[in-house]
Amino acid sequence: MMRYFLLGPDKQISDAPVCENFNQRVDIRKLNPEQSWEIPSRVLVTLDPNEHTVFPDVVMVPVLMFSPEAWKVVEDYEPYLKTKEVVLLDQVNALTQVYFLPILTQLDCLAEQSPYDRVGGLLNEPVLYDEIPTLLSLFQISGMRTPHTIMRMDLMESLLCRNLYGVKMTEVRLLQREREGT
Repeated sequence: MMRYFLLGPDKQISDAPVCENFNQRVDIRKLNPEQSWEIPSRVLVTLDPNEHTVFPDVVMVPVLMFSPEAWKVVEDYEPYLKTKEVVLLDQVNALTQVYFLPILTQLDCLAEQSPYDRVGGLLNEPVLYDEIPTLLSLFQISGMRTPHTIMRMDLMESLLCRNLYGVKMTEVRLLQREREGT
C-alpha cells in the first residue's frame, strides 16, 4: 500500500518569505482546476521587508509553491498538473525568486476518524480513505477551510534525495471505507 504525507511549513525556517499582497493578486478560492483560468499565468507578489529572507525550495504559506528545482521533480510525477508562476519580489535585498503554484485536484478522502481542530480548522493527525487514485501523487483534501496538501511517498523521497527543503511532513493513516450492506 502506498504511503502519503500531509505537508506543512518547516517551522525551523524563521526567515521564509512573507507575502505582502498575495491575497490582492491571487484569489485563493479559484485555485482549483475549474476556476484557475481566472488567475493570471504570472503574478508579481511583494514581500514583507526582511533583510534575512531565505527562499526555500517549497513554500507552504500562504499557499503551496515550488522553486524551479523542486518543480522539475514534481513535474516528473505530475506532468499534466497546471501551474501559475509567482514571482516573489524582495525589495529590501533587491532579489526576485520565481515559484510554481500548482493547481491541485481536490479529493474527497477525509475519514470521519480524523482528529480535527474545529476552532483552527486544522487536521492534527489526518486519516484518509485509501481510495486515492494511483496516478495522483499530489492533491488537496476537499471540504477544508484551509488547504491541506497531501503528497505520495515516492514524490516526497525524490524531493528529499535532492536535499530540497522548506516543508514538514506528517504521515497520514489510511483506512478502507466501510461499504453499505457489507
